Amino acid sequence: MAKFSFMVGMLVGGAIYGHLSDRFGRRLILRWCSLVLAIAETCTAFVPLLLAYCALRFLAGFSTMGILNNSSVLIMEWTAPRFQALGMTTTIGAACVGQLLLGGMAFAIRDWHTLQLVYSLPLFVLFLSSRWLAESARWLIITNKPEEGLKELRKAAHMNGRKNAGDTLTMEVLRSTMQEELEAAQTKPPVSDLFRTPNMRERICLLSCVRFANVIPFYGLSLHLQYLGSNVFLFQVLFGAITLPANYVALLAMNRLGRRLSQVLFLLLLGGFILAITFVPQDMQTLRVALSTLGVGFSSAAIMCSLAHGNELIPTVISLVVFFLPETRNQPLPDSIQDVEKERKGSRKADQQDTFIKVTQF
Repeated sequence: MAKFSFMVGMLVGGAIYGHLSDRFGRRLILRWCSLVLAIAETCTAFVPLLLAYCALRFLAGFSTMGILNNSSVLIMEWTAPRFQALGMTTTIGAACVGQLLLGGMAFAIRDWHTLQLVYSLPLFVLFLSSRWLAESARWLIITNKPEEGLKELRKAAHMNGRKNAGDTLTMEVLRSTMQEELEAAQTKPPVSDLFRTPNMRERICLLSCVRFANVIPFYGLSLHLQYLGSNVFLFQVLFGAITLPANYVALLAMNRLGRRLSQVLFLLLLGGFILAITFVPQDMQTLRVALSTLGVGFSSAAIMCSLAHGNELIPTVISLVVFFLPETRNQPLPDSIQDVEKERKGSRKADQQDTFIKVTQF
């Protein structure tokens, strides 16, 4: 029941916070979700009733999705195209380290109330440190706040050692570079626009199939460790240990093979290992654990590809279905639905200098 509540919270949170972050900004929603998650997880250690516990798990899942979505979007919007996959891999790698630490802490701290507090209280530190996060310059510019966007760009340029950015990065340069996006920002498109144009409609449907195929086996294995054997602590550590190198294998594959082919490859391998588990007898626990661990690894790699690919396709499949999606390696992010539609016609070309400015990598 508690797991179900958490997953429902993630489902609802993904839909609601996605809309709110487009309206109020990535930074504000990310900070708010960090605070709510810290409070919900800390209170979970003290609630005496199952209903209250499930309600807090729902709230935790609700906030978790806002953190995951907005942190990944900020990474993509502040990173040059050739480093976007690396940025996502590094972030997910941190989550893998968290899985490893959780397994070790759970083995050392057998009282779940204490364990809950040990990993919940540091979330308040995360919330306090988020005050130094920069808002997405792309979002500021697209939402008719070019002055604030220019200010954030200059901060980033200063941190990157570009001392003359104040002279070269001016409002005139910004307006001339993103003139089309600024014109598109004059109107406030409704959510229904995601399905109004054929290219966007196709992308949304295909990406939904891909995400569904990625997430079901990952959570199916991760949330049911107790059915794989008696030592759930070992399984938790193994799953964390395999996902860390798996994500960097995904990074190498995406840089060499592209997003589409990499995701197809990992989904096929994932499906093969999951099917193989069904034919292994229950008494062959070692083989079942090995196949499950490899399945989690390839599932994590497929999710890594899906996150990088999806964030590059959507403006600010199951296996072979991915081939119907366009390749995005080293391509600039689309800022508007018009950009997405123009990609299909081949009219949206970005030279190196234009891409350099539009991905806010000063």
